[in-house]
Amino acid sequence: MPLGLLCIGAALRFGQARAWTGSILTSSAMKFVLMPAVTFLLAQPLGLGSSALLVAVLFQALPTASSSYIMARQLGGDAPMMAGITATQTLLGIATVPLVMCLLPV
Repeated sequence: MPLGLLCIGAALRFGQARAWTGSILTSSAMKFVLMPAVTFLLAQPLGLGSSALLVAVLFQALPTASSSYIMARQLGGDAPMMAGITATQTLLGIATVPLVMCLLPV
């Protein structure tokens, strides 16, 4: 994992970041708002206990994995954009994970 983060840091192109703004905002909104909310709403009728609910929602609120950059690079995807998404979501995760923990009624 640390090696993947080093690769992401080396691949960041701040000059191209403006072109990725829409993709970064969309993926971050889905990852940090939509996925935890859907998980919470689906877990309620299933009767998950408070500990299981907390774990399920927290897993959905975590930033994307650093291996996604490596995978995008190996499979010919847009690796620099994936580096931007991963770096942004890692920074946003610093705030969102504690926020989700505070907002959950557990």
